[in-house]
Amino acid sequence: MRVVSLIASGTEIVHALGAGHSLVGRSHECDYPPHVQRLPAVTEPKFRPDGKSYEIHDRVKAIVQEGLSVYRVDAERLGALRPDVVITQMQCEVCAVSERDVETALRDFTHHRPRVLSLRPDSLADVWNDIMSVAIALGVFDGAQIPNDIRKGVWVCFEGDSEYIRNCFQEYNVVTDPSGRYMSSYKKWHLIGLELGISVAAIALRSEPTGVATCFNADVAATAKKNLQVGDTLDGEGGYTVFGKLTPASTSLAKGYLPLGLAHDVRLIRPVAKDSCITWADVAIDETLPAVRVRKEQEALYSAVAKRA
Repeated sequence: MRVVSLIASGTEIVHALGAGHSLVGRSHECDYPPHVQRLPAVTEPKFRPDGKSYEIHDRVKAIVQEGLSVYRVDAERLGALRPDVVITQMQCEVCAVSERDVETALRDFTHHRPRVLSLRPDSLADVWNDIMSVAIALGVFDGAQIPNDIRKGVWVCFEGDSEYIRNCFQEYNVVTDPSGRYMSSYKKWHLIGLELGISVAAIALRSEPTGVATCFNADVAATAKKNLQVGDTLDGEGGYTVFGKLTPASTSLAKGYLPLGLAHDVRLIRPVAKDSCITWADVAIDETLPAVRVRKEQEALYSAVAKRA
């Protein structure tokens, strides 16, 4: 099987399907995985791609207004590669090499005419179908059920409509749109910083807990990122003053460690050395806060359990 991919997403799909060795050519835009750049490029833009964005826009617009294709396919080089499958797209003739461009390049192919596979994802379901189409064309799909395939998982789209959520995007190192405001994720796990509000509402409104703990085995202690001085204010998870250290709950209770979740906007009353766990005794904290009261109740409950054991 010899494959030429003329769209970057197609090139990545081929590699994701484990068929990267089948690629013999690419478009000028295909650059991932990095080693594909060693393959011959059979396309090029008909405009200069350098300069400011508005300059590029004007060049492309001028070509389109004349009814011309924006990209050039090197038919001679494409023919020399003798592909069995050419992957292109029919979504946007300005964004990448189109099906029309490919068909024009192939019209003089008489002895060896490859199959042209055009991707056109108008929805998330179409993305899946396009991946399936590529898999079938490459002969890597045998009809067997794929464990944990994306149809069985959950795609979640988030809008970062607050600074807190946008900070979560950065802390979780998720991929966002260029603005940093939107992200989507396939997940089988619980992103607590983004979903906590939903979990709390489910508990309050439907008496439906996300999970029920049966024991207290581990704790995340607030730990100094640097030498902290009296009067410093802790800025919580993802900030400049503390990080979380996983510790046995028995150790955390015995030494009075401050949990990371409560180490936000809290003032130190004693200095704490770098990499040392911060304790309740090191901070001035408002013990009337509901979260602090609940934590204290938890500590009292499990301390009593530990003593009985």
